[in-house]
Amino acid sequence: MMSVFGGFSGAHGTHGTPTAGNAPSKMVIKDSARTVRDPVTVDLWRRHLSGERAIGIIPIREDNCCLWGAIDIDKYSIVHGDIVRELAAMSAPVIVCRSKSGGAHLYMFMSEPVPAIEVQTRLRELASALGHGDSEIFPKQDQVLLERGELGNWMSMPYFGGDSTQKYAVQESGRGLTVRQFLDLVERTRVSRDQLARITFSRPVAEMSSGPPCLEHLASIGIPPGSQNNGLFSLGVLAQKMQPDSWESLLEDWNHRFLRPPAPSDGVATVVKSLRKRQYNYKCSDQPISSHCNMQVCRARQYGIGPSGATRMIETISILDTEPPLFFACLRTGGTVECDTGTLLDPRSFQRAVLSQLRQVIPLAKLDEWLAQVQRCMESATTIEAPREVGITGQLEELLERFCTDRHAAEERDEIVLGKPWRDDETGRVWFRLRDFQDMLDRSRFRDLTRGQITTRIRHMGGDNGFFNIRGKGTNVWYVPVDKLTWSVSGVPARRADNAPL
Repeated sequence: MMSVFGGFSGAHGTHGTPTAGNAPSKMVIKDSARTVRDPVTVDLWRRHLSGERAIGIIPIREDNCCLWGAIDIDKYSIVHGDIVRELAAMSAPVIVCRSKSGGAHLYMFMSEPVPAIEVQTRLRELASALGHGDSEIFPKQDQVLLERGELGNWMSMPYFGGDSTQKYAVQESGRGLTVRQFLDLVERTRVSRDQLARITFSRPVAEMSSGPPCLEHLASIGIPPGSQNNGLFSLGVLAQKMQPDSWESLLEDWNHRFLRPPAPSDGVATVVKSLRKRQYNYKCSDQPISSHCNMQVCRARQYGIGPSGATRMIETISILDTEPPLFFACLRTGGTVECDTGTLLDPRSFQRAVLSQLRQVIPLAKLDEWLAQVQRCMESATTIEAPREVGITGQLEELLERFCTDRHAAEERDEIVLGKPWRDDETGRVWFRLRDFQDMLDRSRFRDLTRGQITTRIRHMGGDNGFFNIRGKGTNVWYVPVDKLTWSVSGVPARRADNAPL
């Protein structure tokens, strides 16, 4: 299992503490999900398969390639056997597993490392063809911003609890596979990079190839009853864009060719009357086209939504657990944006961040719509454990250590008034004036904490304040324990003053 689900090696995800064979509730998973900066090991997989501790794997590796990818269909009414049969009809090399919530995880496995962007692209095409274009795609990132602390999003693994699990691979009959049967099936369905590129998930319709991929796919299978009004309206918008002078006759033609059965004449007339009033855009959030959405492709097509198309832009959000937190927002069009709280909550600031970091121009959303997107993503956001030095407290401690070790050590206690830290070996403390340390922080352009916040953090390190009489003048001083620092320079051992405070 560890080999099959090879991914990012230096971190993994986990959630909850359910009993063997029983999936935790969605709320338990949401509240306890976190990304841990510990390597993926065989022991972690053993604990997962035994039902002791669930594991999540980040599919994108450190080299920005993948050995597997997945579609997360978060719908509880689906029939897993039906999806297996539909995939078989497409000759799609995909394995269907029940998810923890009763939905489905559709896994594709590669026989060689494939760039994440290529895996994403093909899986989005498959999700669109299946009518689940709004599903989450893993990997979520096409590259991992390691230098900024990002690790990528992880996916909860199947077979928690081994063969007694509720998260198993499904056959066409709906019956489950054992772990061994699942692994055998993986070996039979792996694809190479070239094979992945050649797979066809839907039948192309030449005359629709310049329009939204959702409409092209619907044209290939026929728009079913119950979706005709919205489907016909979207076809009318495309017809107007393609043939402004003869779009009505084109729409009538498409009605007879692509709707199953064709809409009645009065229904077509109603749509035409509405479209004559003004120029409309595609209703991307409405059925049936929302289920077959492939935004990344659509934005690049001549008659697609274009750069100003108003639709959901954020796929997921990850939170780097720093102080203050840092957010990584994955876009549905590809790419990850790093932002702080203010940037995430302001659509115009976020638009600027996307342009600066990804060289993309995204539509400017209305504030209430934008906040709704952010809230929806925050409800399922995962938290990434941050290296201590990334946060404000970590940065302060690093600068304090530099202040205490990278300067020429005071040989005598009285040299503290010269701005030098003094090491007292007998008490194991380094003494200094707070104002000298603050001067160093200013020179380092570290101005994120107030004086009170700095002293609070020094106390959390085991330090405290004191008072010296130096050269006949009272001097307020602070100390930090030597064992909290990694000494990189040494001076002449300082002697303990007789009146040093304890």
